[in-house]
Amino acid sequence: MTPYFDEKTSPKFWKQYFLSFNETPNIYSAQTYETLHILNECLKTCNYEQNTTCIKNCIYNLKNFPGVTGKLSFDKNGDAIGKRMTMMLIQNGHFLPVAV
Repeated sequence: MTPYFDEKTSPKFWKQYFLSFNETPNIYSAQTYETLHILNECLKTCNYEQNTTCIKNCIYNLKNFPGVTGKLSFDKNGDAIGKRMTMMLIQNGHFLPVAV
């Protein structure tokens, strides 16, 4: 687990996740959940049209989005501000950090 994600960050998400899957969520499940909610928010903003420019601009302009790992904002390049990310490789069912 990364230090910025624990049960105190989003108790409702932890409870619902545990009730659904009978295990505590990890950072990957939380980030996947957030990604889908951000995409949904941007699809709504873009009137559910498959307009990739609109969706990209929506993501780049998101500020203080209420995610389950805390508030999310993105810079002009679409990179998350203030979030530590690690690229992982799944090999033989194990997550391995990738040097970038």
